[in-house]
Amino acid sequence: MQDIEAVIRWVETNATKTATGLAIPNPANIAAFDHPLSEGLRELYRLADGASAFGPDDEFLGTVLPYAYLYSLADSDAEWHNARDAQDVVTRAGFLVNDPFHAEYVPFAGLDGNFYFVDMRAGEQQGSVGWWDGVEGAEMSRWTNVEHMFGELLVALESGTAFENATPMVSAGVVDWT
Repeated sequence: MQDIEAVIRWVETNATKTATGLAIPNPANIAAFDHPLSEGLRELYRLADGASAFGPDDEFLGTVLPYAYLYSLADSDAEWHNARDAQDVVTRAGFLVNDPFHAEYVPFAGLDGNFYFVDMRAGEQQGSVGWWDGVEGAEMSRWTNVEHMFGELLVALESGTAFENATPMVSAGVVDWT
């Protein structure tokens, strides 16, 4: 779990304004969460219970991940329910869903109905990280686990190289992705 902590520490050290958006973790929230968590998600939520991209005065604070903000546990649960409800509507309307949303997907970062999730279904893919597109469905197994994803993210942050087709830039304490 070193890479997850290293990403959080990198943000705290190198992107101080972005770091102000990191929410203080609450162990009771982890224990009360309704969905199973992988080791990597437990570690992430042990370090930060999500992150806000905007401050109280609507000032942009940046994001740890490109195209996504880290969900709090409450946001994760809400996004899970939104995705399930949206799929139920599509299914009841008689449309076939190529990549259905599974109850064992645990969203942890996203924006506008699109999100990264951990697949907690039993089997060899358990713990892998995928991408949920609110229109297209799931893109599976982009990383073997959260630690693997954050390892690649750490390399991008430290070296200024691309991650998920975006390059991190830090200016005035804010991580932005171009």
